[in-house]
Amino acid sequence: MIYMANLIHMLTSAELFLRWCIHMDLRQLEIFKLIAKSGSFSTAARRLNLTQSALSHQMRALEEELGEQLLVRARPQVYATAAGQHVLASAARIFAEISDVKAQFERTRKNESMGSVRVASTHLAMTYVYGNCWSSSAPSPGD
Repeated sequence: MIYMANLIHMLTSAELFLRWCIHMDLRQLEIFKLIAKSGSFSTAARRLNLTQSALSHQMRALEEELGEQLLVRARPQVYATAAGQHVLASAARIFAEISDVKAQFERTRKNESMGSVRVASTHLAMTYVYGNCWSSSAPSPGD
């Protein structure tokens, strides 16, 4: 009897562990967003170059992780539930934040390539070591 109780406890612990190991990812949110907006698994599958089965598996995993049904599958139309509308709004904010981060890094990269470098040196070193790297528009040594 003790063995059976331990086994049940172990199975329950394993199930909880597996639930914590599963994490939603951006791809699942992207798939969900496209299905909800297009109203169709087949349209979303064509746009993403995936099978309907793959989309269905991703959606089932996302719904199981969140513990909520996100889509109503009423053939031929598919639409978001109230919980799905909440996830769509959150996904829109998440994708907007990601877009902002990418834009910020792009601006940083562009600013870095437009920066200037100041070099302190004697006239002799500047002339003979750096040679043509020293532009005529730069202040001359000693200025």
